[in-house]
Amino acid sequence: MKISAVAASDLRTEVFQVNSAGDLEHRWLDTTRPAAEWTAWRRAPFEPVAVAVAAISGWAEQIEVFVLDTSGTVWNRWWWHDRGWTPVDRFNPLGAPFGRSGSRDLSALSAGNGHFNVFVGAEDGRLAVLPHINGPQGPYWHRCDTAERLGDGWWPAFSPASTGAYRHPER
Repeated sequence: MKISAVAASDLRTEVFQVNSAGDLEHRWLDTTRPAAEWTAWRRAPFEPVAVAVAAISGWAEQIEVFVLDTSGTVWNRWWWHDRGWTPVDRFNPLGAPFGRSGSRDLSALSAGNGHFNVFVGAEDGRLAVLPHINGPQGPYWHRCDTAERLGDGWWPAFSPASTGAYRHPER
């Protein structure tokens, strides 16, 4: 079983797990209500078989969850305190950095205010990263467009080209 836990400031605490069948489940605590209790485990609207899960708070009142499936594709979905889950009934595909070959793990980190990164590890030891940047026109996924590009515009983590991936290109 794989688990990840995250909190959106002092508003909500959420725990995600990939169970033995490969289903993504979650439960949460509404920390704005003193009498609130943890929900029961609920299945998330994720249809592929999950391999790994990671979660962050990319903004103070936001939760973002990432899931790696058996085909090597990374998916995401996010929750805002005043809007609920987006998309409501599914996850968005972010791509498969190593194609269908052996992605085994994932992790995510947040630097706050829309700056965060998702990392995927391949069975052969390679790592890929997809940065999310809050640029002048708003937040976006910063895809690699150099010759080092991995599948679906993911960056090879730690390569010389990826050092610029964490900043808006105009900086």
